[in-house]
Amino acid sequence: MIFESFHHQAQIHISDRALLASFLMLWLKRCVVPTLPHEVIVANVVYPAVLLAYGKSIALLPAMVAGIQSGLRVLIKSLCQVEAIVDSQGRPVVDSEGKLEVKTPNPRIELPYTYLMAGTLCTALH
Repeated sequence: MIFESFHHQAQIHISDRALLASFLMLWLKRCVVPTLPHEVIVANVVYPAVLLAYGKSIALLPAMVAGIQSGLRVLIKSLCQVEAIVDSQGRPVVDSEGKLEVKTPNPRIELPYTYLMAGTLCTALH
C-alpha cells in the first residue's frame, strides 16, 4: 500500500514574521502565561504573539509579575507544609536529642526560577 504524502506543505516558504510569531507563541506560553510544560499552545498567547511579531507594543510586565507572585505564593505555601514523621502506630518519631523528625518539602516551581534566570541573563548581556 502506498500512502500519499503531504510534503508539498513543507515546500511552501514560511515568512520570517510567521516564524517569529510561532517562536513568540512558544516563549509566551513557557515564560509569561502560567501553563504546564506539556500543555499545547493556549489560545490566549496567539494574539499577543502576532501583535509582537508585527512590532506592536504590548505590556507583558503585569502578566510576568502576576506569574512570579503566583509561583512564589505556591512556593511559600509548599515550604510551610512541614510534616512530622510518624511510626507505624502513628506516634511522632524523635531523634536522640528528643527533637521531632520532620519531612521537609522539596517543591518545584518553574516560573520564578525562569524569570530570575532570564533577568540574570539580560543583566549580564547589558
